[in-house]
Amino acid sequence: MNGDSTFRQQKNFLCNFLKPGFMRGGWALDNTHLFRERESTCYNETLGIRVTFVDNSCCDVSRLAYVAQNATGPEGKPNPPAWAQSEKTLVVLYLNCGLHLLHLGSERPFECLPQQYHYVETIQEFSRGAARLYPGSPQIFMTTNDVCEDNFRSSYAGAVQRIRTNVTAFIADCVKRNNKASVAGPLLNNTAALEKACADGLFISNATRSLRTRMLLALALERQHRGLSGGGHGFVGSGGASAATPAAAAVASPGPEAADGVAEAAAGAGSAEAAVAADADADVAGAASESAAAPSGSAAGAEPDSEEVGGRRRLRQDTKDRASRLSGAAAARGKSPIAQKTAAPQHGFTPFIDVVDGFSITAGQCWASQASDGRHYPYLVPMQVLDLFNIMHRRLVSRTVSSVFP
Repeated sequence: MNGDSTFRQQKNFLCNFLKPGFMRGGWALDNTHLFRERESTCYNETLGIRVTFVDNSCCDVSRLAYVAQNATGPEGKPNPPAWAQSEKTLVVLYLNCGLHLLHLGSERPFECLPQQYHYVETIQEFSRGAARLYPGSPQIFMTTNDVCEDNFRSSYAGAVQRIRTNVTAFIADCVKRNNKASVAGPLLNNTAALEKACADGLFISNATRSLRTRMLLALALERQHRGLSGGGHGFVGSGGASAATPAAAAVASPGPEAADGVAEAAAGAGSAEAAVAADADADVAGAASESAAAPSGSAAGAEPDSEEVGGRRRLRQDTKDRASRLSGAAAARGKSPIAQKTAAPQHGFTPFIDVVDGFSITAGQCWASQASDGRHYPYLVPMQVLDLFNIMHRRLVSRTVSSVFP
C-alpha cells in the first residue's frame, strides 16, 4: 500500500483484523492513529497475508522501493521478503495519491504542486515505476476521496468562503505564494502552469472529481500502452451506480489496438479520450441526483448551478486536450521501454491494472466524515476495502479457473 492517510486508515482497519492488538487500543477506523509511522506492516501467519503501508502522499516513485529494499521489513519477517523467494506468494500493489495535491492557501499549503499540474503523467510514471520494481505484479489504484468542504471548520471554512467570494483573487495569491523553487520546482516562473495548478488544486469537491477523471485517463492509457487488462470491475459494487459510468465500460479492456502484448498509447488514446469525456458528461448529468443524496449548501435535488456545470464542461475539454497531447507525444517518441512487451506473469498470474473508485464511494457522503475533517470517511472504509477484496477475489478465481481449464 503506497498512498496517503486514506490508505493508512485502510491499513489500520485491515491490520486490526489480521493482528489483534495492532492498534494498541486505538479505534480501527482512526486515520490519525499511528500517523508517525511512515512505514507500517502486519502479518497473519495462519492466513499467510502481509499488509505493508508506505506513506507516499505525492506518488514518489522512489518510495515504491521500500519493500524491495528492506529484506526483513519492520517486524523482521519474512526474511528475505516472501515475494522474492516463494512461488506461492503474490505481491499486489495498492496505490494512490491526491489529497496532498490540493491546497487552501496559507491554511493548507501546497505539498505536491508539480504532481498536481502533471497528474496524468505522475500516475503513469507511478504505475511504470511499480512495474519496474515488481515485474508482473498486479496494480490496483484508488481514486481520491471526495472532499466535503461544508464539513470544514475554523480556518479551513474561512478559506473556502474566500474561494466562494473571489476565487480569482484566491488563485492569484496562490501563484504568488508558491512561485518558489522549493514548491513549484520545474514550474518556477511559469505563470500559466502555476495558475492552472492553483485552480485545479483547490481543496474542494470539484478538484477531487478532476483528479478522478485524470486518474482514469492515465490508467486507460497505461493499460492500452502496455497491453494489460482491468478497469471495468473496480467501478462496480459498493461504488454504486454513479461509478458505473460509460468510462468504466469503455476502458475495461486494452481495445482492438493491442497486439502481441504490445499497445501504443497513441493508438489507444482515442478510445480513452472518448471514455473519459463521456465520464465527464455523465458527471454533469448526475449532478442533480448527487445533490439530492447529500445537499451541500443548496436545496436537495436542485439542479447544479451554471458555474458548476461550466466547470465540469471545462474539465471535459481539458481532458480531451490532454489526451490529444499525450497521444502526440507518444507517437513522437515511439514505444517506451516498458511497453516493449507485457511483463512476465508472476507465478502464472496475468498482471493487470484495476481501480477501487474511492471518489464514487465517498462522493456527497458528508454524513460519514467527521466535522472539521471532510476528506476521511471512517464509516465507508470497509466499503473501499471490500472493493479491493472483490477485485482480488475475482482475479484469483479467474486464475484458478484458467489453471484448471487452460
